[in-house]
Amino acid sequence: MLKDSFYTISEITSEITSETTSLTATLQLREDHPLYQGHFPDQPVVPGVCMLQMVKELAAMAIQKMLVLQTADTMKFLQQIDPRITPVLQAELSYRILNDETFRVSAIFLKDITPCFKFNGVFRSAG
Repeated sequence: MLKDSFYTISEITSEITSETTSLTATLQLREDHPLYQGHFPDQPVVPGVCMLQMVKELAAMAIQKMLVLQTADTMKFLQQIDPRITPVLQAELSYRILNDETFRVSAIFLKDITPCFKFNGVFRSAG
């Protein structure tokens, strides 16, 4: 898990409608994380796989189940994220239940108001 080592959540809110649940979180990136030594020295960039893991962790927290990725319909990396320049991200996530075991998740990460990552896909319960 990356939560509390790679990033922390400083604020979180949720909203439930008849069809979806939405979550908004303010994420603080830890620019001193050892992962940046390899990705990349002197020019750190948040890896795409870490962004996907952050989506999974936020969704698991909202749904209160362990999740595994079933399908990723869309993953768009719109801008690089350098944690020295952008230490704070806004995460907006929504999900709807497809059945007891699968969940359609949409997420976007924002630097201020600028989208830098978009995801749409399906997670299933890990057990």
